[in-house]
Amino acid sequence: MNFHRLAASAALAAALIAPAHQAAHAAPVSVAVELALVIDISASVDNNEYLLQLQGYRAAFQSASVGSAIESFAGSGGIAVGVYFFAQNALQTLSWRQITTATEAASFGAAMAALARPDPGLLLPGSSPVGTLTNIAEGVDIAVAGLGSNDFTGQRRLIDVSGDGVQNINRNGQSNSCTNTSGACDLQLRQARDAAALAGVVINGLAIVDDFANLADYYDNNLRTGAGSFVQAATFSTFAAAIETKIGREITQSGVPEPGSLALAGLALAGLGALRRRRA
Repeated sequence: MNFHRLAASAALAAALIAPAHQAAHAAPVSVAVELALVIDISASVDNNEYLLQLQGYRAAFQSASVGSAIESFAGSGGIAVGVYFFAQNALQTLSWRQITTATEAASFGAAMAALARPDPGLLLPGSSPVGTLTNIAEGVDIAVAGLGSNDFTGQRRLIDVSGDGVQNINRNGQSNSCTNTSGACDLQLRQARDAAALAGVVINGLAIVDDFANLADYYDNNLRTGAGSFVQAATFSTFAAAIETKIGREITQSGVPEPGSLALAGLALAGLGALRRRRA
């Protein structure tokens, strides 16, 4: 794991302009859910497929079902969302923001749809390029770092990974010495998954199976972790409907009552006990 570049990325993310209602808070803002969206932009995702993903996220956050789900948690602070892209290396593309209403959700969806695709040659902090390979592990790593350094404290902390390929580079993104045939790449993804689990973070996956028919199984074996975690399969043509269902399920936790119930409190305490990372 490239700690120096992750630290530099975190510092850069902190400098991004946040919505005014966040900037006023010196202490972490309590929310029901912290949700990191981690999205594949590797070479296996062509430009049309990239747009299909972003348009799917826009449609999801502008849908009545997701807007209603978010508003149902308004009394607990709604949700906080951050967006990360990964290819050979990972980067944050939208700073963390709080969403409590359907109107705010729709605005967030529009912001996602407007994201330009980073050039593979773009140098990130630490002089590492975005690249073209598939480094799911670093996408997870940088999202965990973001969950640990943002301005929110959530009763549930989730990473939502969507992608169409398997890990095919070292976790630090610096060299391609791991191989799929030896299982070394898969091991590095599992190590990132296990680090997230130790931090009290749940990982769910949306496997886009156009190129890898068994990708959902791969995600299930190497990526998914945490109580209530799940993997969902889709194609690029069904992505929009799938991501709407998935985000709605993640927000509501498939019908778990409003935070404050004993079941959810147990999950929250487990996560907080594993990672107590907030400022005094």
